[in-house]
Amino acid sequence: MRALSLFVLFACNGSPGNSSGETGDSEDTEPQNVLPTEGSWQMSAFEYTTNECHVPEEDTGQTGGTGTVEITGDDSFTIEAEIPEQGSITFACTVNVQAFSCEDQTVYSEEVSAGTTLTVVGSESGQVVSPSEMNGVLTLVASCEGPDCEFLETVGELTFPCDTVLTFSTTLAE
Repeated sequence: MRALSLFVLFACNGSPGNSSGETGDSEDTEPQNVLPTEGSWQMSAFEYTTNECHVPEEDTGQTGGTGTVEITGDDSFTIEAEIPEQGSITFACTVNVQAFSCEDQTVYSEEVSAGTTLTVVGSESGQVVSPSEMNGVLTLVASCEGPDCEFLETVGELTFPCDTVLTFSTTLAE
């Protein structure tokens, strides 16, 4: 279950200005999307707010995770997050003004015994704080399929599916 203790991060920054030189009626102007800054980002802190999956909470406040943001469109970007002991995972995200949300992504899946698979799906959302800082929420939902799920529930003192929710902050790496 330590795999649930993810260092998934990303960050966004300020919106582009009107570079065309045109002026317009501010009442007719739509708010512009705040797009992420491409590059490396550093996890500065995270905290569990829900822990139905019993992930070890000694990791609360841990720092040091890294990730890379890449712009993919006028209102979209990806985050490639490094997950300790598992490699990396990519989240596809969209932004609406300053709020962002990312598509659900399988962050962990393993056959833990013959015919029994443990899967963790993650989703992210958040808000831009400044051009180099962002706060967000990572929701992880663990599920189990197969004959040994009841045993895993008993040993782990949990019920599938279970949720783990973390709040996090991240900053642009300098």
